[in-house]
Amino acid sequence: MVPDPAFAELDLGSGGTPGRPVPRPPPGTPETRWSALQRRQAVRGTFVNRAAQLVSMAQPHAPPVPLRSYYTDYASMDAAQTAWYLHWRGRTRAGETVPTDLSYLFLHAYEMIHGVGYPAPEEAFSALHDLWSRYRAVQPALDRYLPTWLTDFVQYYGVESVAARSWLAQAGAYASGDQRLQHWIEREDHVHVPDDVFHLLVDYRPEQNKFYRSQPEPAWIDDALRRAVLLTDAYFLETTGLSAFERFSPDAAAPLTRVAFQGVRFDGEPATITAAHVRPYAQDGRLTALMTLAVRFTENLARRHAGVSALLRDADVTLDLAEHLRRHLFPGLSVAIEAVPAAPTARSRRAAAPPNTTPPPAPPPAAPRTLRLDPERLAALQRDSEAIRARLLEASDRGEASDEGEASDTVPARAPTPPLPDPQPAPGPPSTPALLTDLDVVTELLDTISGSARAALLQLRAAGWSLAMDALSAPPGSFVSVLIDDINEAAQLTLGDVLLTEESGVLVTAPDYRDELEVLLGALETAPAAVLHAAATLSDTWHALGERTTPLQRHILTSMLGTPLSVRALGELCAAERAFPDATLEDLNAAALDTIGDLLIDPYHDPLRLDDAYHLDIRRMLQTYPPSRSTP
Repeated sequence: MVPDPAFAELDLGSGGTPGRPVPRPPPGTPETRWSALQRRQAVRGTFVNRAAQLVSMAQPHAPPVPLRSYYTDYASMDAAQTAWYLHWRGRTRAGETVPTDLSYLFLHAYEMIHGVGYPAPEEAFSALHDLWSRYRAVQPALDRYLPTWLTDFVQYYGVESVAARSWLAQAGAYASGDQRLQHWIEREDHVHVPDDVFHLLVDYRPEQNKFYRSQPEPAWIDDALRRAVLLTDAYFLETTGLSAFERFSPDAAAPLTRVAFQGVRFDGEPATITAAHVRPYAQDGRLTALMTLAVRFTENLARRHAGVSALLRDADVTLDLAEHLRRHLFPGLSVAIEAVPAAPTARSRRAAAPPNTTPPPAPPPAAPRTLRLDPERLAALQRDSEAIRARLLEASDRGEASDEGEASDTVPARAPTPPLPDPQPAPGPPSTPALLTDLDVVTELLDTISGSARAALLQLRAAGWSLAMDALSAPPGSFVSVLIDDINEAAQLTLGDVLLTEESGVLVTAPDYRDELEVLLGALETAPAAVLHAAATLSDTWHALGERTTPLQRHILTSMLGTPLSVRALGELCAAERAFPDATLEDLNAAALDTIGDLLIDPYHDPLRLDDAYHLDIRRMLQTYPPSRSTP
């Protein structure tokens, strides 16, 4: 049953006819959550009371009016927005899919979650599912909330219909994290690896590195890397009798619990529900570690196939698995590529216990080399260096950032996937411009790290991009291992991989980015380090957000750039400033919604995380609007 969609004139004063109170159940009969919430329709001042007043109202004609509101309710709308909402809702109830802003959709979803106008929870659930199904294509942000609310609806109200049971069986396909991964492993056909599952299985982002971005049609790389996941699983099944997904899955599943209807302006009694029982893949880590090595090794195969000599480290799979991947993916490679040994990072060295006190072997003596200079390449690098130095200095003199250095977060469009045995022909020797394909992202890297970390890179540059660890100097009070970690963590965000690796006590710079570093660090030698900020453009929308944020909110964002922030830690930060955590996050997200058009922090998870897509913009904003700076 759908509430009566008959049009009525808008009358905000009277507000329509409130629903009649639902009588209490007979003595001795337990009251359901559904009936308890329906009785609240008679309680003035509640959301459900106002929803009941407007349940049968509609507006015959009204123009669309934009609405961006966090926790939308009827008080969030003016008369014009209310008129459009009632007009749009009437047409939506009649079966039309009329485009509108996300805030209107959320308001209508809130009405359904409260069951206003529906005689039974089964019918309200079907209406909520229908709303999501019809609008998710035009409003993809619905997928972040509606699947969770649908599961909460079933569990909170105890819905036992066929549609509800069917939904619980498929809900994992629209979940995130371990629940999503478990659903794919246990319930879906392993014909291909969806992007979201790939990123849960692999702790590496190949689409961000230089090799991937240099390919005019990188779809063949995507296909190879995803097939590597399936081939690795099949290899273990053939050789051990258990697939990799079975062999490296955690043994026990734990209940996934949460407070129902987080993010909803909800008048019902709070309740904790069990959404699913989920295996802790991320915490266990074995499956991710295996698949990451297999994917990195496969990328090395792709690099060799494309004629690229620079290979990834941390790609040391077993020889049998290496041959299995080569034979199925790149049979044209006559000899299986040797895995490049994993290079421990400073972080992994500190985490190792007990530490190895044996001094590392001395690196083998370098073979005599004849230095051969390419005049054309040197001239091209010199021109690029002078152009970039002039750009940076010009922007520094103006006191504003240049647009030229802004890194793009957009992954290149993918072409139709060609067969893997015959991918793109290996390219010829790259022209000089191809050597500097990543100036923007390397500029972002240099802008993100500290001055001490930039000084460490200058030392590596002077030593020809490799230097013994004990020969690298750090400023007083700093540690070389910390500088390396800072550089590599920033590189993971900007380049998609680490920049520095250690090999037998020698620190080596990734070959992919040496040309860009040569140009940019050369500019630093004659220009002040501060001019690097000129290459990181802060857009008007992020300037507007910076002006809207408080020092406490910026302090919270600063804390979240490195690691997720627990709800408890957020409470401690806010308590020190005598602020309420929920209100602080709500105000920050409301400001973000008004300026950049999206939320920065999903407030309904613990720990709290920033969207990866916004990390660089947030860093830029915090450079212009540091936590210590007051805003009007």
